[in-house]
Amino acid sequence: MTRPAALAPVVLAALLLGGCTSNVLGQGAAPQPTPTPTESETPAPEPTAAPPLFACDNVLIEAPGSYVLGECGTVYVEGPGIHVSAATIVELVMRADGSRASVDRLDRLVLTGNTNEITAAVAGEVVIFGDDNSVVVDEEIGTVSVDGDMNLVVAGFGIGSVSDNGFENTIG
Repeated sequence: MTRPAALAPVVLAALLLGGCTSNVLGQGAAPQPTPTPTESETPAPEPTAAPPLFACDNVLIEAPGSYVLGECGTVYVEGPGIHVSAATIVELVMRADGSRASVDRLDRLVLTGNTNEITAAVAGEVVIFGDDNSVVVDEEIGTVSVDGDMNLVVAGFGIGSVSDNGFENTIG
């Protein structure tokens, strides 16, 4: 038969290894169990980057063909035989000859090429440095500045201000 005093170290070891303590075995209170997180304690996900303002921005189109765009920031057209259609373009820079663009809303147009055709429902600012370009806007144009020759700029509801430094331009 085993004596109780001989079992004391075995019982003590089992209690300590089992993670159980009591005030009898040591000084102080028993350790508290670690709480499991609840939904209110779950950390919020890190914020993600803001989505882009436009579906396309800083787009360069150089090859001939037809391009359909949605809402864009800045679009550069640099070649002949290009046709661009878009819902909105904040700034269209056409350094092309013989290209076309059809835009619902065009905030700013800069034409440095020749013989281009631009149509829009509404336009904010039109700047033309080239020759023999055509800009037709259904509603209104905020400002027009022309430094080229033989350009046509027409707005159905008028033009806010005009600066014509070229020859034989038709603006109205």
